Amino acid sequence: MESTPLTGIDLLNCAQANAKEGLDAASQHCGYGSDSERFMAALQEAAQDKGITLEKFSDLLNFDDLRPSPGEAIAPESPGEL
Repeated sequence: MESTPLTGIDLLNCAQANAKEGLDAASQHCGYGSDSERFMAALQEAAQDKGITLEKFSDLLNFDDLRPSPGEAIAPESPGEL
């Protein structure tokens, strides 16, 4: 029985949890089987959707260091202005 490939934050979490095992193992665990190219494309898309730049698979080993791309923060001046 083939599993449905993960997407979005579920894919990012799965890939990060399996990063130490390597690309092929993470691809298997996340539902992409041996198609590591499709896995990486989906992983980069999921990261981009969350504002994270993921250049290569090994970046997941330092996932805590990954930061969303810079952008403009929009917030009220005070909690009373929510």
